[in-house]
Amino acid sequence: MNKPHTDDFIKYLTSRENLPYTLDILSQGNEIRRRVFCEFWRGVQQMLRDSTPRALRSEKLSWALWPDEKRMDSESAGVYLWPSQSGKQNQGINFSVVRDSNQSLFFGLSWEKAPKPSLLKLPSVRRLIDFLSEKEFKPTTWWLGWKYINRNQDEDGLLLGYARDRGAIHGQIQESFWPFAEESFDMVVKANKAVRDSI
Repeated sequence: MNKPHTDDFIKYLTSRENLPYTLDILSQGNEIRRRVFCEFWRGVQQMLRDSTPRALRSEKLSWALWPDEKRMDSESAGVYLWPSQSGKQNQGINFSVVRDSNQSLFFGLSWEKAPKPSLLKLPSVRRLIDFLSEKEFKPTTWWLGWKYINRNQDEDGLLLGYARDRGAIHGQIQESFWPFAEESFDMVVKANKAVRDSI
């Protein structure tokens, strides 16, 4: 919104007759964001499930929203999935689509728990680390590697983009996430098996 329109809008919202409604809406701001983020992430999870590539449809995948369906407005909230051939995963590597504190979206491979240094030395984990480095993913303590899908510079940029064109955001996620998951899937399965066998 440019400056003249912003001034007119604020004048309208702060007029005597509108101010009570404006203050009431402002007091509900956090709850509004929480609900929209929950809707956003449920939609992303469903979209990814529905668009699972043919090559991965026969694989057993476990899906989760983190931290949980009611708190999806927190930093690092997102969709996590992992190969579940060996049952419940207590420590291992997840495929993830997440947001940061600026509401920018990123994806990559994250740890279930912060790994012990010995896990990073396992040959199959090292292969994954080298693969991610070649693809210019960035490592952190919790991430074997991550990369941005999009960057938001504005407060609530992700929510505004979602309100305007959720299909475009879903398309960006799909185009980044699934080719990466297909290419790295077998490596992740082997790395998770090595991690489980070493614990």
